[in-house]
Amino acid sequence: MIDYMRKKIIIPLFDIREGNTRLKYLPIVRNELIKDKKIIEEIQSDKIKKLIQYAYVNVPYYKKLYDYCGVNIYCIDDLTDIPLITKDDIRGYNKEFLSREMDITSLMRTATGGTTDSPVTLFYSKDCFSEKQACTLYFFEWFDYRPGDKIAYLWGAEQDYPSKMSLRGKIVNYLSVNGLFLPISYLNDSIMFDYYSRLKKFKPKVLQSYPTPLYIFSCFLERSNLRLDIPSINVTAEFLYDYQREKIEEVFQCKVFNWYGARELGHIATECREHRGMHVNAHSLFVEVLKDGKRVYDEEGEVVVTDLLNKAMPLIRYKIGDLGKLSTRKCRCGSSLPILEDVGGRYVDSFKKRDGTLIPGVAFTNRVIKENKEIKELQIIQTGYERFTLNIVRGNQYSNTALEHLKASIERFMHEKIEFTVHFVDSIKRERSGKVRFCKCEIQ
Repeated sequence: MIDYMRKKIIIPLFDIREGNTRLKYLPIVRNELIKDKKIIEEIQSDKIKKLIQYAYVNVPYYKKLYDYCGVNIYCIDDLTDIPLITKDDIRGYNKEFLSREMDITSLMRTATGGTTDSPVTLFYSKDCFSEKQACTLYFFEWFDYRPGDKIAYLWGAEQDYPSKMSLRGKIVNYLSVNGLFLPISYLNDSIMFDYYSRLKKFKPKVLQSYPTPLYIFSCFLERSNLRLDIPSINVTAEFLYDYQREKIEEVFQCKVFNWYGARELGHIATECREHRGMHVNAHSLFVEVLKDGKRVYDEEGEVVVTDLLNKAMPLIRYKIGDLGKLSTRKCRCGSSLPILEDVGGRYVDSFKKRDGTLIPGVAFTNRVIKENKEIKELQIIQTGYERFTLNIVRGNQYSNTALEHLKASIERFMHEKIEFTVHFVDSIKRERSGKVRFCKCEIQ
């Protein structure tokens, strides 16, 4: 009875109270994304043209950029004629990216996540937020999830959760989110057995996690001869290696859905039941892959995204900083949505403590970087249990205080006194694969 009330009455009423119109947008998103490829492309083309014209008229940065580059916004034959933008552009001209039409006090604030860059502040309207949430709900249906279903998260850092949820928070969680939150800052056998027990009792329909913590947890379950029956599992936020997928699927006895998103853009692409690449969220985003400045298919290149919904702070041909490949093949699932393959760029190791505790590096990306905005790029390398090397690209407002704050953040995160070696560099060295590894562990 409570499940029925939660889904049919409580959640819709809670959305109304919060001004969230995601459930209104969901059938619109669903209807659009099941259309034929040609129709989807026509809808996207129309959205792109209107967005470029809107940005030129209402957003100072684009007006200056397009005038300087000689862009005729009413005669765009090819989107590749439109200049690219980067995080550095947004960081340097943040206020000029805001639409004059919007009242900033009514906007919602977010920031880029990333793994090496300091965060960049972005804004969007409540309506845009709701429409993006509707897109997420649509793709979560592919995992067999509906709002109100029990969902567990192996997610984030312990510092990102309140130490004690208020009574109101517990009531809201029970009545609407229906979630169990398990921080992955520290993972040892004692913590993971506690997580096993809590998941066994909670019985979630869906488990969402970063790949590395879930792989570590899967290995623990296997060697401890423990079993959890969770029907649906999805992972995101870092690269999913084949060996991780194989182990997770073997232990949980179900297929893993991989999806790709970003704080500043929302849900970008999601695996379908075929598990051969991810389908692009074409309602919200237009995705390109560039190699040597030219759009390519079936080849790896830079992922460039145009946000079709955010008019408060438009992102048009935005270099997100990841690598990927757009495929020309037709998916056997029947969806006409574009297929994005081999998304890379978010590569992290797990750090190790002497007592065997593992600290997934992905937990650092959403905590340590956010606290050090004066540092433009960062790489953290563990060379010993209490020894770390920091490769730092300084930002324009860098100060020694930023470095000391960074060191203190890492020591607080590791619960250790750390010996640091610091290198100031012009750029972060890439791996042989061409990707950047934000967190590296050199302890064997």
